[in-house]
Amino acid sequence: MEFMALGGAQEIGANSFYYHLNGTGILIDSGMNPHFDGAEALPPIEMLRDHALDAFILTHAHHDHIGSVPVTLTQYPHMRLHMTIPTRDLFEVMLNSSVKVQTRQKVEKNLPYLPLFDRPTVEALAQLAEQHRYDAPFEIEGRNGEAVRVTMHDAGHILGSAGVMMEVGGKRIFHSGDVSWPNQTLIKGLDFPEGPVDVLVLECTQGANKHAESVTRRGEILRLGKAITEVIDRNGTVLIPCFALGRSQEILTTIYSLMKGQYIPEVPIYSGGMMRAIADVYDKHALSTRRTHT
Repeated sequence: MEFMALGGAQEIGANSFYYHLNGTGILIDSGMNPHFDGAEALPPIEMLRDHALDAFILTHAHHDHIGSVPVTLTQYPHMRLHMTIPTRDLFEVMLNSSVKVQTRQKVEKNLPYLPLFDRPTVEALAQLAEQHRYDAPFEIEGRNGEAVRVTMHDAGHILGSAGVMMEVGGKRIFHSGDVSWPNQTLIKGLDFPEGPVDVLVLECTQGANKHAESVTRRGEILRLGKAITEVIDRNGTVLIPCFALGRSQEILTTIYSLMKGQYIPEVPIYSGGMMRAIADVYDKHALSTRRTHT
């Protein structure tokens, strides 16, 4: 086995990881680093030029995991692209939004090399992507005749997020991007397989955060409710900026739950931007995914 962390190993952004398993090359994720523009935001995929590349698997649709997928597939077009069914729908929304942002940055920052890809490319990749259900194994044909057995398991992070089990030569390698162990307000916590693995690669953004150990989800929700009530009681307006994918849907569900539980007054809620298109995808899969609210 050969493993390379191309990006995201010590920072948030440009996540991309390469596995060479018994002659089969598998790339997992290809994100963008939000702190840079253009080529500087990409993982160093040129390092893969002399390596086997047979399959390209996406763990979930956040930009730091999929932002440079079109660029990577333009350079290595023979790779088969794999993702979960909900991730395929989110993939198109997120990357079309990226084209829009890059086009604006081209003018505002005078960056003539942007955008790095266009909408027709995004739409073509979304159509070509192979979509998979959780817990449904599929095979990636190896170059030495031995297939890698791959199974995607619910990571509980956002809609469609997955941990990836790869089995070959009697060994089990498990890779996951972001995960959520407990249930969130909308999305249920991870559903990973039991049993031993030989190699585990796991994202752990909050792994060394001492503050995270001192708070509880319920306590933070009640603290949010108290802050909202204080503003409304002063006839004020509450503005909550949050990420369009995942966080917005959780915040809206949390506010709804606080209202129904009479922790905060019932007032109109307004939302906008890209999160509305993402909410449509969440609604589309409401009855086919593990959720605490439908």
